[in-house]
Amino acid sequence: MKRVKKQLAGILVMGLLAVIGLLVSPTAVRDEGTQGSNVEAKGGIPQYQGKIYTILNKNLPNFSSKQKRRTDAFENYSELDDLGRCGKAYANICLDIMPTEPRGSIYQVHPSGWQKNMGWQRCHLIGFQLAGENANERNLITGTQRFNVSGMLPFENMVDDYVEETGNHVLYRVTPYFKGKELVARGVQMEAWSVEDRGEGICYNVFVFNVARGKQIDYKTGIVTAVGKQIQKICIAASKFTVSAQQLQRKAAYFSMGISCETKAFQCEKITGSNQLRITEDGVVSVKKNTSVGTYSMKVKITAKGDKNYKKKMITKKIRVNVVDKQ
Repeated sequence: MKRVKKQLAGILVMGLLAVIGLLVSPTAVRDEGTQGSNVEAKGGIPQYQGKIYTILNKNLPNFSSKQKRRTDAFENYSELDDLGRCGKAYANICLDIMPTEPRGSIYQVHPSGWQKNMGWQRCHLIGFQLAGENANERNLITGTQRFNVSGMLPFENMVDDYVEETGNHVLYRVTPYFKGKELVARGVQMEAWSVEDRGEGICYNVFVFNVARGKQIDYKTGIVTAVGKQIQKICIAASKFTVSAQQLQRKAAYFSMGISCETKAFQCEKITGSNQLRITEDGVVSVKKNTSVGTYSMKVKITAKGDKNYKKKMITKKIRVNVVDKQ
């Protein structure tokens, strides 16, 4: 687990002098772990500069000496504030509180700032794999997929792996930060400290930004809009096909490439290749009747049409068809 500290320590601390304004965390329940660690107390939160997270306080968590000696199992979640926003979540992660059953549904919870059809995810402050909390409204905030999967999850996995391997305790605190009366958190501070080995296995203090590439977030309302036109992805399910010569004696064969793109509008065109092969505009490959045994190929151009959100995109793909004696 020493690799956890080394990995985090090697990352440059960017933008610690720039702040996005005074951010606040909702009032917490009266507990030593949910009362402390206010990042905004001195200097504010680092400005987002493209990295999903940044290191705080030289990667050292702000737990007191007394807290760092605790080996009892506990979980504490702040009460929601007047705007329905979550506060700090604080726990001593150990095998005793880890889940023993699969995660249940959390779709009945609508965290502050939640909007339908905006790509939001319900994000656990303390991950399910660490404490087994399901639809706990005091442990779920509105977040982007990048924030949840690329930002928080790797740090959660570090703790999960460590506890599973050692059976030790990890003091763990996650603090969401909101600007003014905004309903969607700008991000969370994540702090962790392995107790028995005094931080040798797990020790970090980071701020994870609640952001999404190519999107503009209204943190007051939860409305998300695209910024400029994005580059779309063209997905192809199949480009290699096999058919028997016996089948082709009766009729031509047809195969779908299973093409998809964000705009759902595309066009295919043959560039070069065997005269035995053709392709329709919607990506259906045809093999002529009475084609002999052998391997045939053609190069096609696939153009995904653009719209107000996505740029037009073009790729080329080689299609290969094997005609066998018997299939």
